[in-house]
Amino acid sequence: MINEVIKQNSLPVERYHPLITEADDLPIVEWLHKLRLHQIELDKKNNELRYAHVVQDEPRDCYVGLYDFAPVGYLTLTREGKIAEINPTAARLLGVDRRKLLPDHFSAFVTPKDIECCQLFFSGIKKHNQKNNTEMTLKRSDGAVFPVQMECLSVPSAGKGSMLRITLTESKQAKRVLHEDQTHTLDIEQASAEMGSWDWDITTGRVIFNERWAKIRGYRLGDIESHIDTWENSIYPNDFPAYDAALTAHLENSTPFFQAEYRVRTRSGSLIWLLNRGTVIQRDAEGNPLHMAGIEVDITERRNSDKIKTLKIKKLH
Repeated sequence: MINEVIKQNSLPVERYHPLITEADDLPIVEWLHKLRLHQIELDKKNNELRYAHVVQDEPRDCYVGLYDFAPVGYLTLTREGKIAEINPTAARLLGVDRRKLLPDHFSAFVTPKDIECCQLFFSGIKKHNQKNNTEMTLKRSDGAVFPVQMECLSVPSAGKGSMLRITLTESKQAKRVLHEDQTHTLDIEQASAEMGSWDWDITTGRVIFNERWAKIRGYRLGDIESHIDTWENSIYPNDFPAYDAALTAHLENSTPFFQAEYRVRTRSGSLIWLLNRGTVIQRDAEGNPLHMAGIEVDITERRNSDKIKTLKIKKLH
């Protein structure tokens, strides 16, 4: 019956369904069975297609996971040096919000002392198209600096020219060196803050002292006269001959520098030990000294410690 209805249509039966042809003369149950089998086949192909999409997306999802959660910082820079992509680790290293970072210039995070080296490094990568690595110091958004090991490779990008792929890892060795350098600098700054300084115009006797020079003796800078007599009159009499001999020897150019340890009496009346060291910085054509400068450090604690050690040694004998 259904075949008769279909045959009455002016269009060929096969236009309606590929399973039905003019030669078909099947009972309706068998025809429905074939139709069901065809439906199952279509569902199977759809499932295979969906599975293919899932399989295709898995590597991409895996890559995104590895990229976002990697312990190493990843960046992609444009040829102009702007940040095109960055993973959370790199953003954390730079101390910035990942969403607000793009498209900043990477050079904004390079310390001034390394900016030229960074530019030369990138230029070499672009020119030779080879992977290379280097160490440099970067700075976070809060101004803190940190050393990194940086690896870079130039890769082609459709419509954008070449891009730079970069990995960043904090360099432990460089970090240690930087820490030691900062510690050494801090030590120097602290030591400098504890030093008295003097600048002596030998021809006039005028001496320019710093604030620390006066403070060591218990005075304010404005309380003392800027003259060599202020200095020499404060030296403990018993120590003056050794001081004078050392100074005279250097003024006569017999020693490369002047150095002496002596006691001075402070404003409160107590005695402290000082180490004084300086050098002539200007002489006339005949070699006569014209200008001298130096530093002075309180060494009372060291001298007292040496004295205690000496007494202990004497007791042992």
